Amino acid sequence: MVKKEVLKKPHTCGNDFSMKLATILNIIFVEKKVPQEKGALCERFNIKMPQNINVLRGSCLTIPCSFDVESRFEIDLDDSCRAYWRYSYSKTIKLFRAQEMTEDLTKKDCTTTFNPAHLRQRDKYYFRLECKYNISQTSVDISFIDDPPSLTLTPSTLEVKEGTSVILTCSAPAPCWSHPPALTWTPNLGQSRETLQENQDKTKVKTSVMNFTASHLHHGNKISCTAVYQKQDGSPDVTAETSLIPDISSEFICRLLKKKKKKKKTTHKKQTVITYK
Repeated sequence: MVKKEVLKKPHTCGNDFSMKLATILNIIFVEKKVPQEKGALCERFNIKMPQNINVLRGSCLTIPCSFDVESRFEIDLDDSCRAYWRYSYSKTIKLFRAQEMTEDLTKKDCTTTFNPAHLRQRDKYYFRLECKYNISQTSVDISFIDDPPSLTLTPSTLEVKEGTSVILTCSAPAPCWSHPPALTWTPNLGQSRETLQENQDKTKVKTSVMNFTASHLHHGNKISCTAVYQKQDGSPDVTAETSLIPDISSEFICRLLKKKKKKKKTTHKKQTVITYK
């Protein structure tokens, strides 16, 4: 009778423990290395900022920026958080700290204002956010323009009856929030109020709203809105303008037109010519 050998399984308790220990050490090792690695390895912050933005040459620039973070990582939002900007994604170009130019990171606000000295020619700017072991980054394309941005006048045309209450709104982009453009109306027909409003992409516009009552005296006379952009590098200010010519209908204008038509008909009446033989 042949004896069957029973193959005993090797004791694996020690192996399991070694594997678990190796896994734990590996996790710790990776976590410790995160601050030295590129931000793409640990994108726990979802940074939001425009992909493209224009800046008037010689002026400051505000880049709206905010970020979201999972509730379990909010504990990492403290004074140790740092914001950095890089002109180009290259290891040869050193990151510069933007702490004095950036809003409160602990409130998830990474909005940054550049003065002209920090801005170079057109380039891609990379933003890097570091909070303990959490690193995230994004980029924005900055383009320089020599002419001021176009203004918007609402409504763009005006056809109303005399006595109508009119509201005109003039809007001008405000690339630098600390130095928005100055808006003026010509002529100043009534009360106006100015506000700095936020667009959907978090950029801002300076708006001026003017209220007045339409009169026959306004008919055919240009109403314009002018924006003056002050530059921070000492170069001359630049202006932009938009306008409309109102069409105001009234009894006075109707009577005036009737008189003109009547006079024109009288002038063109046929004259009787008498010929003497």
